[in-house]
Amino acid sequence: MSKSLEEKSIGEKEVAKETWRVGIDVGGTFTDVVAVGSRSGIRIHKTASTPDDPSVGVLAGVSALAESQGLTVREFLSACTHFVHGTTVATNTLLEGKGARTGMLVTRGFRDAIEIRRGFRENVWDYRTPWPDVLVPRWLRRPVTERVLKDGRIEAEVD
Repeated sequence: MSKSLEEKSIGEKEVAKETWRVGIDVGGTFTDVVAVGSRSGIRIHKTASTPDDPSVGVLAGVSALAESQGLTVREFLSACTHFVHGTTVATNTLLEGKGARTGMLVTRGFRDAIEIRRGFRENVWDYRTPWPDVLVPRWLRRPVTERVLKDGRIEAEVD
């Protein structure tokens, strides 16, 4: 009976190599990397975010965790069963209103749909609650003649 490359023999027992689940959050200031090892438990590393190229911060965090386990980045990533990436950069940009000016192409007849504002409100019956600012002002929303059906088929291509 042959043993896989992922197993080591210790006496008569076979022990599978450690696997990792990794989660990464790229924020505006810090990039957090959390790794959960099948035998080692939780490992955390925080590194400075690199806004010009977020991958630099991600790789720095992954490299630090790999090194802390005596592994190369390749070995560490090869042992990952899950690698989950998220970012709060876009959320913070929206919340702070600091993003680039944005335009929007919309289906003709739906230019004002985002201003109808049927989205979430804490109390839909409280008319005194101010509406949030519109993300894309009307003058930056341009209607185009086109139609996509609910199943994804194109009924009318963009004019």
